Amino acid sequence: MAKITLADMSGGYQSVSLYNANNVLLEAAIENTLSRDGTTPNMMEANLDMNSYKITNLANGTNNQDAVTVYQLTQGQLGVVPVATNITYADTSNYYAATDVDGALTEIYELVTGSYLPLAGGTMTGAIVTAELTDYSLTSTSPSSSSGALTLDIENGNSFEVTLTENVTGVTLSNPSPSGDYCEIIIKFKQDSTGSWTVGGWPAAVKWPGGAAPTITTTATTGVDIVALKTWDAGTTWYGDYSQDYS
Repeated sequence: MAKITLADMSGGYQSVSLYNANNVLLEAAIENTLSRDGTTPNMMEANLDMNSYKITNLANGTNNQDAVTVYQLTQGQLGVVPVATNITYADTSNYYAATDVDGALTEIYELVTGSYLPLAGGTMTGAIVTAELTDYSLTSTSPSSSSGALTLDIENGNSFEVTLTENVTGVTLSNPSPSGDYCEIIIKFKQDSTGSWTVGGWPAAVKWPGGAAPTITTTATTGVDIVALKTWDAGTTWYGDYSQDYS
């Protein structure tokens, strides 16, 4: 069916009215076409029937409602998580999938927000990975106490290096992994140049060998102790171990 049918002129006396009528039809037809340069209106108002023809040179999809390419489907781009360095995993309510949009595994695709994140140095939440690692590292932070209070936020990393500048009278362990997941943190305590600082006020949830918390080595500058805490129930119970007086 033709999209537009123009009237034929049989004589010059009809020219003005027929020209005007045909122009109206042409304007309506042009408004009903898709513009190559995106000139509006340029949105479909019904399904686009390709009549068995292909859409070629399609970009890889990036947003939730984008079309995906054959490349993304056949090269393991959806629902696969590659092994990568410096990736941390937590909060199993969100899941990520890998993508290879640049020809190499350099990005991850976050299914919930429809955004890309870099693999190297990035944070990947909610992934379940089975892998053999030849090397790995843990993010280590250096929190300090204030007015005797020391907070160790596990969302910032599972390793802590604490230089003691005062007596610690209360320790808070925040944001452990969900219940059912194994969570371990490592804490390095080191005395400053003054030394003789103590660490106490561990949460009651921390259970120590023999029921006694460690007495931190007090030697100035060189006094170093390492404490390891483990939980399987989101911090309801922590199991503590310690090694002391490294020299």
